[in-house]
Amino acid sequence: MRTTKLIFAILIFLSCDNKSKPDNSGESVTVDNKETTNNELIGDWGIYVTSDGQLEARCNACPNVFFKKGGTGTVTYPTGTTEQIKWTIQKDKLTIKNISANSLSAASGNPEFHDGDYLINLSKTKTGFEMKLTKAGASDYLILRR
Repeated sequence: MRTTKLIFAILIFLSCDNKSKPDNSGESVTVDNKETTNNELIGDWGIYVTSDGQLEARCNACPNVFFKKGGTGTVTYPTGTTEQIKWTIQKDKLTIKNISANSLSAASGNPEFHDGDYLINLSKTKTGFEMKLTKAGASDYLILRR
């Protein structure tokens, strides 16, 4: 099992460009009310950056996340493998529950979104929206764009 986790981690690392940083040249406006956040969250988001809080990696082949109305969603990996999630929002906190029992990441113990709470920072840029999800109580984060 430990070998499987190591192989999966190496594959994710190889699909990311550790030298790149997100382009923050666009003007950002924080969207901080619940109604707007709910409406803006719905739709397809690409994961652009992953970080463990110290090392930031720009993704070349990372999953897309589709947040659906009704609090469900789908994480789609570049291989076509999918995970199903449930989500809820309260103010600036997004709670995610992975409900896929037989997915690749569930088998490896490494889902894209671990169950729990994420603090949301949603910004409007010149080209669309950017959402930073920081795992509550940790320094790990993801940056998603659309």
